[in-house]
Amino acid sequence: MTTTRTPRGGPDLRAVGDAPADAAVLEYLATQPALDPRHLVGRLIATADPCTAETPTPQLTALLGAGVDALPPWRDQALLTRGQRFFEANGLPIATALFCASLPTAYLSADGAQVIAITGDLVSNTHRRVAETAQLLTAVMDLGDQDEGIPLAPDTPGFRAAIGVRLMHASVRAFIASDPQASDRYQAPATEVPINQEDLTGTLLTFTTVVFRALERMGLDIDPLDAEAYLHTWCVVGHLLGIRPDLLPLDLAQASELDEAIRCRQTRTSDDGIALMGALRREMQANMPPGLRRFPDALVHEFIGTDAAASLGVPPPGWTRVLFLAGRAGARLWSHAPGRSARSFVGRAFARRMIRSYIDRDRGGSRPPWDYARYATSWKLDPLRRRVQRQARSQRTRWTDRRRSEPTGPTTETR
Repeated sequence: MTTTRTPRGGPDLRAVGDAPADAAVLEYLATQPALDPRHLVGRLIATADPCTAETPTPQLTALLGAGVDALPPWRDQALLTRGQRFFEANGLPIATALFCASLPTAYLSADGAQVIAITGDLVSNTHRRVAETAQLLTAVMDLGDQDEGIPLAPDTPGFRAAIGVRLMHASVRAFIASDPQASDRYQAPATEVPINQEDLTGTLLTFTTVVFRALERMGLDIDPLDAEAYLHTWCVVGHLLGIRPDLLPLDLAQASELDEAIRCRQTRTSDDGIALMGALRREMQANMPPGLRRFPDALVHEFIGTDAAASLGVPPPGWTRVLFLAGRAGARLWSHAPGRSARSFVGRAFARRMIRSYIDRDRGGSRPPWDYARYATSWKLDPLRRRVQRQARSQRTRWTDRRRSEPTGPTTETR
């Protein structure tokens, strides 16, 4: 992937939101006087369908049904396919990086952390929120049958998931702008908007450059062509999420440079970041066997650095750091062994425990079920693959039955 652009972040990007999505949300809210932006966020979460109106407004329809034109002209189907295959082959170590590197890195950004704290109940319901992030990851990386259709086209789950998150971000911006209490809590210069272009780009980088560094810390050697393909896939997703065209696509060198620039500007200790990290730690520890409850702390320290981990309130990991170092040494020792399972044992074992806990727990209410059946075999989520697939079918049936029996009025759930 090549580009003549050298995008750089800066204060100007913090003043820019996502005009098409913001306009679509405001137009839709104008047709629903009884629905405030906070309830729209809840509705988007509950229905898993960004088209929440029985008669969509023109701008919402345009955003949802733009056809192939919704995809950037620079997309490369071969790179998308390779990126998806990289994810499928390395999904468990990538999931470990998500839990122990990507999310903690996001919490280091004080401005981004305060938006999560203002608009959500992430601290009190971490299981559901973190799992929804993981579900977005699997949705946008499931490019389906490459012989049929175009990856991430409007008829794919990945496209719908990305647009749903994009509209949710616009709803959050509308909520903070219209709610006096939220506006008072949002401590930022008057020129900045929540979930701005720098925040969006920084989030994309936590799913790519931050993940690559974590995989290397696990002892995995990454083919640069695979890394470029995975980054390209995320750049296409970033386009769907509303990142400005002049910022995309990125190559590995540009992504690394931009990531460093954004982290230098945005990293600072905050009470919100510490609270979010504390909730995430409790979530991870609850899925660890007795005696290994501190192992997630070891991963966080190794992936983001001791100083950064300490600034988020993550205590020293104690003896569990030795366990990680031993696992990484084994990964390097087995670096020439056939297959990647041995070389990424630590990352695969941790993520498998976390993902199984989400499969085994229904999301509740009107939310759609987790869907990891595609990866049941390649990720060895269960010795009996059919059990995972059966659970997914059962949960999907229960969710469909609930949706049919529920009234269609606005939900009162908030994010």
